[in-house]
Amino acid sequence: MNIKHSLQNFLFRARRYLHLNGSKQQSVTTQPKADKQTPSLQLKGQIQLSALQDTQEVAGLCKVLYTIQLQDGENLADNKLELQVLDQNNQVLHQQPLNPEQMGEENWLALNSHRLDNGALALKVQLLVDGQAQLAAVLNMTIDNSGELAERVKHSLARAESPKVITGDCNTTLFNFGDEAVVPWFDRADAKQRLAAKAEKDPFVKEHLNNFNDFLDEGYMVVSGWLDDEFIDKLNSEMDDAVAKKIQDYEIGSSQRIMGLHNRYQNINKLWRLPKVLQMLEHIFEDAPRPCQTLTYVYGSQQSYHQDTVHLTPFPAGYMCGVWVALEDIQAGSGELRVLKGSHRLPRIYRETVDCPQVFNNQWDQFATTVDQKWQDMINDNNFEEMSYLAKKGDILIWHENLMHGGSLRENIDQSRRSIVSHYFAKGGLGFYDSSGMPAILL
Repeated sequence: MNIKHSLQNFLFRARRYLHLNGSKQQSVTTQPKADKQTPSLQLKGQIQLSALQDTQEVAGLCKVLYTIQLQDGENLADNKLELQVLDQNNQVLHQQPLNPEQMGEENWLALNSHRLDNGALALKVQLLVDGQAQLAAVLNMTIDNSGELAERVKHSLARAESPKVITGDCNTTLFNFGDEAVVPWFDRADAKQRLAAKAEKDPFVKEHLNNFNDFLDEGYMVVSGWLDDEFIDKLNSEMDDAVAKKIQDYEIGSSQRIMGLHNRYQNINKLWRLPKVLQMLEHIFEDAPRPCQTLTYVYGSQQSYHQDTVHLTPFPAGYMCGVWVALEDIQAGSGELRVLKGSHRLPRIYRETVDCPQVFNNQWDQFATTVDQKWQDMINDNNFEEMSYLAKKGDILIWHENLMHGGSLRENIDQSRRSIVSHYFAKGGLGFYDSSGMPAILL
């Protein structure tokens, strides 16, 4: 390991020490439980658990919602309250203090499943009062972190002693982003040679060799002909229905995006899982892709240049891609997508890079003065070629997670820019949102 990465590893461990010392949906509910040696206090209430992932195939970070409900009249203001998380062998995975104000509120924890063995897990969450268990609930799941990437990630997390359970703030200090052992092939110095070797063995890579070279050189690729007009018309009809129903208070003519329409509409869900897109991503990741979200735009976003890295954050770095699908011929002046060619090679900017606090309640002021400003400084210090993406109906753009991209100004405010954006993480890695400190919810 060279001096640069030795220093990265040292800084990672130092930051992690300071962090840890400073600071298909299934629902399970249990009735009150008490340890055999519980003192006279006998609480009445329950703990509710809900996993926001298929519990038959838990991979990466699994977000679990929990709510501790106490019977009316219970007052624990003078007691020591703790949340404890255990496995089926009663091995403590995590323990933290709780405030009485948290009782009755929905909170979350993220199970870092790579840090546990594959197979059945009975995740137990319990409330400790003055050191004694009072209420408990169990969530049964099956951990499946299989594959070569998952194995490398598992060892990386173990070497870094990453926590098995994360609460409050999921951020980059918890993982060793300087670990060379988990750098993806397309971010390595010999990426071109690796691609050539792939093309010799794999007909799909050979067929799309120009696309893969674009991805390496420019940070994105464009593919055409994967969607027919009939399917695109169905997508537009579903978009029209969402607009008519004012889903998420959408106002026609605005630059607002509508999130998560794949959960409401059949054809948008099909696009989200489009086999050819998944096949391309699998060749990029060398691992199965996991869809994360959809963003639907009727008009241009007008979003400033940014990296997705801090918003949709993969560990290891690189194992996330964005996919932008044009649902009409995109016109100049509509607020068309723009990218800076080759900007994916810029340093990745995270909250810790510029000492930015966690974003709460959609308050982005400090983010703008730290992360946004750093992005602008890097753009000013370089001379990237800008590409304005005047896509044809059905064109699909796939970009590297660190590529600088944004939306142009809407010079013609009446001109639509119909598009659907999806994001995908590699199954063998982890996904979280560094800006908000939340674990990602993946299919």
